[in-house]
Amino acid sequence: MFFHKGLVKQVLLMAVLALVPVSASAQRTAKGQGMITLTGTYPLGGEISYGGYLNSSFWEAGAIGLFRTHSLGEDSPMDYAQALAFGDWMYRLAGTRNRVLNLYIGGGAFLGYEFYDPWNKLTEGQKESLSSSGTFLYGILGKLQLQLFLSRSLSILLSAEAPVNFTSPITWIQPCGSLGLRLDL
Repeated sequence: MFFHKGLVKQVLLMAVLALVPVSASAQRTAKGQGMITLTGTYPLGGEISYGGYLNSSFWEAGAIGLFRTHSLGEDSPMDYAQALAFGDWMYRLAGTRNRVLNLYIGGGAFLGYEFYDPWNKLTEGQKESLSSSGTFLYGILGKLQLQLFLSRSLSILLSAEAPVNFTSPITWIQPCGSLGLRLDL
């Protein structure tokens, strides 16, 4: 019997590939791959974080700086700032097969400090109404994040967050949004 050499090579290659166990995952979000994220937030602020991908999720830890305004009464706005450290875990709720577009949902915890009137704009009378110059913060947050890859390792992020603050006398829930970039290492 006569066999074509090309056909024999293809059959042998297919047999070897079928017998060798291979763990496949999308290269964009491979387990163990690190990432660095930079985002701008609304209200005014920014975030920097480092994290890593897991099987269907990722973790990250970082720092956030936020600047906000709160009303002390009629025509008396008070600026305040928050400096926070955070850690969160996000589950991939949906994604395209090639992982170019991913939707994550998750949450985490944060702690930090809230500074009242960081630019000394309040009058002495308004300052006396404050119990202190700031307070320690801690709480939890829920997060929804859309990730769109622009290249193999660079993606753009659009997020909505709802941090629940257990210790701030100003407000206990402070929703915010963010737009940023993530670089996969």
